[in-house]
Amino acid sequence: MNPNLDSSPNSDISLCNGFCLLLIVTTKNTLMAPLTTEEKGRIVGMRNAGLKGSEIARKLGHPASTVYTVLANYDKRGTVEPRKSSGRPPKLSDRDRRHLNQLVNKNRKAPLAEITNMLDANVSARTVVRAVHELGYRARVAAIKPFLNPSHIAKRLEFALSHQHWTVEEWKRVIWTDESSFQIGQNSRRTIVWRRKSEKYNSNCLAPSFKSGRTSIMVWGAFVGHTRLPLVFMPPNERDAASFVKNVYDIALGPFLNNQKNATSLVLMEDGAPVHKSKIANAWKESKSLTWLNWPANSPDLNPIENVWHMIKDVVQQNRRPKSKKEMELAVEAEWNAISDEKLMSLVATMPARIDAVIQAKGGSTRW
Repeated sequence: MNPNLDSSPNSDISLCNGFCLLLIVTTKNTLMAPLTTEEKGRIVGMRNAGLKGSEIARKLGHPASTVYTVLANYDKRGTVEPRKSSGRPPKLSDRDRRHLNQLVNKNRKAPLAEITNMLDANVSARTVVRAVHELGYRARVAAIKPFLNPSHIAKRLEFALSHQHWTVEEWKRVIWTDESSFQIGQNSRRTIVWRRKSEKYNSNCLAPSFKSGRTSIMVWGAFVGHTRLPLVFMPPNERDAASFVKNVYDIALGPFLNNQKNATSLVLMEDGAPVHKSKIANAWKESKSLTWLNWPANSPDLNPIENVWHMIKDVVQQNRRPKSKKEMELAVEAEWNAISDEKLMSLVATMPARIDAVIQAKGGSTRW
């Protein structure tokens, strides 16, 4: 006899209880495992051979409730095969969907048929567009923004960082100027891109605009605070620097500055057009002791007068619809004068937000 074993009756009972508990736990875990199709078939076969459910349970070592459940399901469905999952299997696998997401990201302007062909998954365009929608994309009109190369982006960010602490009161001292062209009729061509709602101003979701010489009329406008300067309609054959100084500076900007008590505290905003940076233009501004902003190229989103032009164009094109250049000039001038002082002031008040948006975009395009 092993001297390490306790031969007392209590020890025998303790060992028996431990062994029985282990046996019960082991048996319970085994019985809880799901039955295979073969095991279920054996239960049905034994019932067909004339055995009762309790006898089958005892012979196979399954709980009686399990045996009766298998038999009831067989009587109801006529088979012991597992139920098939409900619904059709997806036509696109997870791998197909990842590939589709990559294709849409790289081909924002591609038609649906082209996306479907590139996917090469032997599915219909309808299936593809449904999957594209599930990925969060919709076919939307591309926002039109000026093309920005790396140099543009760097200079925009530099300008924004150097003016990020300007207050609204400081922006109210800026003379916002710009030239805009108005065409008779409206170009209705639109670019459709695949994008998520939050991707409207991503560089690969934009329709870049490039400067074009095709115009019907060209107009110069300016305002500071809520004060508007008179519009100047540029003669089509007088677009050189000397003509610009004569028609704009001498006729419109000069008289305005002469009537201002604090003209030297004002700051002129002009874009980088050659006529603005010419020697004759700079000489004129220096003669007035006028300072001007070092404006970054291709940055209409930083100029609130651009919003004024958009408002005027919407009204003129939708409501007035002029049929001649003269009608266009009259319509533009009427809408320019109709812009409220409150609207102009509210646009200037957006400048801190515009500057912050350029910084957040790291010099890229913004919603403004």
